[in-house]
Amino acid sequence: TEGQGFAQGTTIGGRYVLEKRVGAGAFGEVYRASDTEVPGHVVALKLLYQPSTSPEARATALRELHLIASVFHPSIVQFKDHGWHENRLWFVMPWYQGESLEARMRRAPLTREEAHRIFTSLARALSAMHAAGIRHQDVKPDNVYLAKIKTAGDDDVLPVLLDLGVAAKEAEMIVAGTPTYFAPEVASQFANVDQRMNIGVKA
Repeated sequence: TEGQGFAQGTTIGGRYVLEKRVGAGAFGEVYRASDTEVPGHVVALKLLYQPSTSPEARATALRELHLIASVFHPSIVQFKDHGWHENRLWFVMPWYQGESLEARMRRAPLTREEAHRIFTSLARALSAMHAAGIRHQDVKPDNVYLAKIKTAGDDDVLPVLLDLGVAAKEAEMIVAGTPTYFAPEVASQFANVDQRMNIGVKA
């Protein structure tokens, strides 16, 4: 369950050894793990909280994985492997060095050049998702990772969009995410609901 992580040294999938728990979200927890089949290779391993004990539950658990796999862009996190551990879905993603956009913004305001570079990459990534018929639904600074990429001896930054746990196909009527970062058209739906409720109360 949420808040109960696996111990350091636990082996997942017969290959990945958990080193430390580095984050947790609404649906799962993320670990730094070493890949025993590739010496020196470090990965990010996400493990869902809820066990899946039926074919239907397993199909639901695989939802985020299918969405990630259905679109490719350098600024969208990719998965490398997956499996089941104690009936809980796990999947492996690249381990990035860097910091979240939220952490970067807490340190100091972005320069115009930084902001342009980051948001241009994110806009292209979201365009690729939309072309595949997918809405992310939770674009916020904490879900954008500024990965340091070594290029010609210098550190360059690649913005990477993380966490597709609440993403949805365009045909799906799923509204989720962080309310303070809702798109205007989504927020307006809730405003209209609140307005109708207030009218009902007054009546």
